[in-house]
Amino acid sequence: MFIGHTRFSLYQPGSTAWHASNRFATQDEYRDYLFSAERLDPRMDIFLSMALPQLDLAARNYELRHVVSYSTLLPLPYQRQLEAAAHKYPWLVLDKVALRSPHVDPMSYAQAGMVGSYRLDDDDILPTDYFDRVTPYLTEAFTGMLVSLAAGLTAIYRDGGLYFTRRAYVPMIAIGLLSIHRKYEDGSIDSPPAAAHNYSDRAAPVILDSRKPGYIWVRHIEQDTNVRSQHLSEEQRLKNLVTFMEERPAASDKAEVSEYFPVLQDRIHSGLEPGETLQVLVSDPTIVPPEGLPVEVDPIHGEVELIAKVRPDPAAVRRNVLLSLELRDQDENPVGPERADELRELGLSYSPRAGYYKYLRTEPGRFDTRLTFTLPDGVTLTGATARRWHRPETRVRIDELVLTSRA
Repeated sequence: MFIGHTRFSLYQPGSTAWHASNRFATQDEYRDYLFSAERLDPRMDIFLSMALPQLDLAARNYELRHVVSYSTLLPLPYQRQLEAAAHKYPWLVLDKVALRSPHVDPMSYAQAGMVGSYRLDDDDILPTDYFDRVTPYLTEAFTGMLVSLAAGLTAIYRDGGLYFTRRAYVPMIAIGLLSIHRKYEDGSIDSPPAAAHNYSDRAAPVILDSRKPGYIWVRHIEQDTNVRSQHLSEEQRLKNLVTFMEERPAASDKAEVSEYFPVLQDRIHSGLEPGETLQVLVSDPTIVPPEGLPVEVDPIHGEVELIAKVRPDPAAVRRNVLLSLELRDQDENPVGPERADELRELGLSYSPRAGYYKYLRTEPGRFDTRLTFTLPDGVTLTGATARRWHRPETRVRIDELVLTSRA
């Protein structure tokens, strides 16, 4: 049996469990922030149209009770939406909490036997195979331990969709962190010791499983972790969030999303805008071989942005690696030197050996190279090859190569 728990915008002034609880001068300011439409609408959409349908698919072969604790002060339209969800999903249990009253103990719904409990914030999402993957650990031998699905995806919620999808690896992340209990017929329970999720391994053994994506960590500008940035404009808060997230590896595997997060396959995007297409050309650290490192590109045209994360050998020099671009015209013929003057104005150089190319930064150390150019009408990018250039004997590693296009 599995027991889940979501604390849906509980009004708890002074609580140390929430970033927002201690950030306002008065309780009225805190309450106005907590129950504002700007804050609640994204959460309600994520929770009702993404997280719960995913859980419903995951729970089809399992006994599940998922408790949602929410405040009696939650505006009535949102309470009605939670009530409708509880009517739709028989495994969903509502727990209306009055001010200064504790929420229900979710384990009170557990039957005798082995029980797995997990926490799910109202803006986080689990894969449809979540229970399949953690069930093997629900045995007496693992009682008192925890299971962390450390690998996952993270994306920015905007206008009903998830954008700028990246890969995340966070051992003991709170999303779906499973505690393994044994409940006896007399009601007593053997459980892991209580501890903050990121200190779980200090209190009990933690089983780490990162073989498949185990969550989607949704980010948005109205998250409580951003409460100190409320004075900034939406544009600046989004920019700060993008800057934080772009340090993580990009993700563009549609088959992976379709398999583990089918509810979201039409709502999750690799780019930051609806018209963007993102391709991960190199996703794992790869040494550029002497003969070059070719990568396939789904044909694109229009505005192109390419980001390369390069780690050269200490002996590397400037322009030690270039990226040759395979360009074709509207008749699918290779674009040759006849258009060199036109493409040079876009920052693309031409040589008979390399064709059209751009240099990557290769001074000693680790560098990101960001290249942006707009292909002329009738010109399509269909491939690329990273080549060692000046001092070709030098070892150079590409950690990531990501291509974004905007038609």
